[in-house]
Amino acid sequence: AILDVKLNGVDSLDLADDLIAREIPVILVTDYDVASLPPRFAETPRLPKPFNESAFDRLAADLFVGDASPT
Repeated sequence: AILDVKLNGVDSLDLADDLIAREIPVILVTDYDVASLPPRFAETPRLPKPFNESAFDRLAADLFVGDASPT
């Protein structure tokens, strides 16, 4: 899941907690630095806003390579 940490004044951290608890990979998109996020998200992958396609591609490849199940 790719979640904007705060969009239109509403944060997605409760949703991130729920997804992480279900072992669903999460990428947080934010212009906040890691120190501004609650400590429980210190190890959660993060993309700074604005990000470019190559930054997203690198992070997604790091997260998902090897996760795909054979069909």
